[in-house]
Amino acid sequence: MLKTLYLVNTGAAGDRILDISIQSRTMPKSSSSGPISVSRDSESQPSDTSEALQTLTVPTVNPITISYDVGYRRALAERLGPSDLASYDNTFWDDGEGGEALVNARMETMGPYSLEVESVKLIRHVSTKHEICHLYVLVNVVSF
Repeated sequence: MLKTLYLVNTGAAGDRILDISIQSRTMPKSSSSGPISVSRDSESQPSDTSEALQTLTVPTVNPITISYDVGYRRALAERLGPSDLASYDNTFWDDGEGGEALVNARMETMGPYSLEVESVKLIRHVSTKHEICHLYVLVNVVSF
């Protein structure tokens, strides 16, 4: 006899524990008067019973993993000296004093799925003290 058990992971990723109990017993021989009905709790007929217990650990993973690699470098622009009067203006932005962060993001699926990038949007925020870019990526997970 072959039985198939399908597991679907819901909730947080993490190992799942299965406790499996397989019981077997011999059936008593039937008499000439007809078959003997045996109830589950019946002890009227002696039978040979065995049980196998097994605990299985089923590992599960996150459906999508994202890893980042960040590198920093100084700005390549030329710095202004203290004698340049433009540097004292409140709206002046000095590219020479800043730096750049280079961010590489890698998205992977761990199952039989593929990723489909639907859109990528870079939004730039500029203030008097910093300049920040936010990257928004809309991704669809496509199953086969």
